[in-house]
Amino acid sequence: MDRQTTPVRPEHRFDTNNLKIYLSGKLDSFSGNRTLTVQQYIAGQSNPTFYIETADKRYVLRKKPSGELLPGAHKVDREYAVQKALYSVGFPVPHPVMYCTDTRVIGTEFYIMEHVQGRIFRDLRLPGVSAAERTALYVAAVETLAKLHSLDVDTLGLLGYGKGSGYCKRQVSTWTKQYKASAHKEIPAMDKLCDWLSHNLPTSDNEVSLVHGDFRIDNLIFHPTEEVKEYYAKHKDTPERWHTPPMLEELKAKARAAGLWNLFLPAESGLSQLDYAHIAEETGHCFYAPEVFNCQAPDTGNMEVLHLFGTEEQKRLWLEPLLRGDVRSCFCMTEPDVASSDATNMECTLHRDNNHFIINGKKWWSSGAGNPKCEIAIVMCRSKSLNSNSDRHGLHTMILVPLKTPGVKKIRPLTVFGQDDAIHGGHFEIHFDSVRVPASNILLGEGRGFEIAQGRLGPGRLHHCMRAVGLAEWALELLCQRAAHRQAFGKRLYQHEVVAHWIAECRIAIAQTRLLTLHAAHTLDTQGNKAARKQIAMIKVAAGRMASKVVDCAIQVYGGAGVSDDFPLAEMYAYARTLRIADGPDEVHLSSIALMELRDQRRRAQAKL
Repeated sequence: MDRQTTPVRPEHRFDTNNLKIYLSGKLDSFSGNRTLTVQQYIAGQSNPTFYIETADKRYVLRKKPSGELLPGAHKVDREYAVQKALYSVGFPVPHPVMYCTDTRVIGTEFYIMEHVQGRIFRDLRLPGVSAAERTALYVAAVETLAKLHSLDVDTLGLLGYGKGSGYCKRQVSTWTKQYKASAHKEIPAMDKLCDWLSHNLPTSDNEVSLVHGDFRIDNLIFHPTEEVKEYYAKHKDTPERWHTPPMLEELKAKARAAGLWNLFLPAESGLSQLDYAHIAEETGHCFYAPEVFNCQAPDTGNMEVLHLFGTEEQKRLWLEPLLRGDVRSCFCMTEPDVASSDATNMECTLHRDNNHFIINGKKWWSSGAGNPKCEIAIVMCRSKSLNSNSDRHGLHTMILVPLKTPGVKKIRPLTVFGQDDAIHGGHFEIHFDSVRVPASNILLGEGRGFEIAQGRLGPGRLHHCMRAVGLAEWALELLCQRAAHRQAFGKRLYQHEVVAHWIAECRIAIAQTRLLTLHAAHTLDTQGNKAARKQIAMIKVAAGRMASKVVDCAIQVYGGAGVSDDFPLAEMYAYARTLRIADGPDEVHLSSIALMELRDQRRRAQAKL
């Protein structure tokens, strides 16, 4: 990325060898005979700023200018102290590494901070940036400034770094003096403004907080250009769209190094389903967040199956690589030629041939199959050897099928509201044409497919529902932003009663669904999958409906922009609406809930007798 640097200007040159010797005793990156290169930033004129690079690390150096300085000016020591205090509480500033008061090193005092890779927008119009991203950039800037203002100066140890109370009065006085000193002609409107400001100061001007004297877009560093969404937009019509973006791989490496990995699986993370439910909600705020932590569907469900029902050999071959994130997987259950809402209709067959099983049939909506790292599928089949007169839920079998097995054919990616959903690896139609796999690939045993499915779908549905809650929170946030800033028919959108009621109803619906889902998670933890079946069926219906409604309200408030790619609402709606079909349609769950409720009511009635 262009750092906008030049060779060090003659008036700012210093002895780089001296600097290297000094730093070699302070920082490991400078030890030995490592090469040190120094460039000067074009910006940063007040306190000269330099880019420093070693073989494996990059830093930024800020120093005082040489020569006689005005009293109180170029206080790099204060700059370092403030930055260090901000960094200590997690505020987004570069890590300040060290401060040097020894002027013999490079001629002036200086400090060093870690280099931050990112984007700097010199043109405040942000050319070449989409409307949605432009909005996001400005919102991020405002939120960062608000966070700065919210910090407690006393807690940071910075109380003595300013003049204290009376800030507004001092600012108005300074602005007025500067204006009058620079104005070359009388401007009545400005005179009126100065007079109004001086007579309308806050009655209480005692609040003390941090302010930034030069806070603007071109003084901020934004996330690197290789954004995930930008990657998919750039490669939307090429095979590259199925690959994981480099930036996402970097985030995954950081998450794994930090131990934020496989959080969904209690045996790996030590978290309960209730614990993970809160995490799932947070990841629902971002389309690709689950993958960052190796918590993406359908891999989570497949890992759950292998963990609960796999043999030691199956775990070694497939569970361990999945847990590491080395490979991906898909789940093949739904079929194009039958009503898959009744899963017993499945016709993909499996029959034994000595030490192998042979599979024939069609599957679709195999999510994640487009990712090049997708190497294994769990396939649900009807076993030909089982008696068709037996329990219809005891005729199906799950088996592991490596996707490179001869006869496995990925036919096409299906679209969701016109999009192939490459960000999630797509949803493929896959045909199995006399696919031969070892008998040892069977999971748990023939005829036990639905038994496994119940173990797989319980936690998976819970995770989907909490992500839907997070997505709905995101949609409501966008709705409120639009309603607060857009005006129609003489007033802000939120001042129209219908929009205000939408906001209130969305908040109520989100809170209800969150509590219902957390209750299901608690039941799953304390009483097990079977006891939680009704609660999980209830949240599956409630979450999809709620998320669809909230996103739909947000779309309505955004108008035409809501169904465009300028905002994420269209993609959010596709996810929320699909949730009402995925893992069983609402109608099937409603029927199940009714039967379980009738059973529970009957038991209660009998207990009273």
